[in-house]
Amino acid sequence: AENLLLCGVWSLRHKIESAKCVQESYLMPAAEVCHKLWEERKSDMDARCLSASCLALAQNATSLFETVFSRIRSREWGAKISFLEDQKTLSRELESELKKVGKKNESNADRAHRIKVTRTINQLEEEKQNQENELGPYAELALQSFGESLSMAENSSRENWTRCVFQMVSIWFAVYQILPIINETVSNLLEVVPSYRFVPLAHQLFARISSKEGEEFEKFQVTLQKLVCLMCRDHPYHCLPMIYSLINGRDQGRDSDTCDPKVRAAKTIM
Repeated sequence: AENLLLCGVWSLRHKIESAKCVQESYLMPAAEVCHKLWEERKSDMDARCLSASCLALAQNATSLFETVFSRIRSREWGAKISFLEDQKTLSRELESELKKVGKKNESNADRAHRIKVTRTINQLEEEKQNQENELGPYAELALQSFGESLSMAENSSRENWTRCVFQMVSIWFAVYQILPIINETVSNLLEVVPSYRFVPLAHQLFARISSKEGEEFEKFQVTLQKLVCLMCRDHPYHCLPMIYSLINGRDQGRDSDTCDPKVRAAKTIM
């Protein structure tokens, strides 16, 4: 397991192989071996090895996720999606005209144009689907690996665990609307990751609680408010003042309508 981990980290550092190849050939097998050893022996050394292997896997998966996510959010990708929608509109118009004139009366030029538009749509749809299919697994793998690493981590370790929590929450916030299943993944991680790990992000987390409606938003809020409740219960001196400030936000804020969703959510948590 240690050899696999070292080879994987070395390959990434010196760019010997692609990040995806390193993940499949070294990091994932290393994490699997460490997990088996931990299940069998439950020793401190196995816990450290499992934490290190999961952390390396999480960081690599995060890098792959960020590559795909930045591509999806880029201006070029937006232009490509806009072009896809234009082609779909054109295809519907061509199909409507075809129904009027009939296939027998369709000219060769019109047929060739219609086929070209259909092929373009299929290519763009396939590319879009491939990108979306990559995004979900990378996000899931990164979150699960971060969670397992944090659950096994030692406080005396030199690793910057706060940075790891920031990365984990950043992925969650980035995709909870387009990948609602991520909320369930994070909810499961809260069962194993100690709540004190999230205290450095208390301001960012508490600022997002709300009672707005919407299926994806409600799933996100259920998980977020579960985390906030855990933090308030386990660390009241750090977290309760923030809840009270949100509850009093309606009295202090100039626009009461803007404050209402946060106020309602804060009162529910209390």
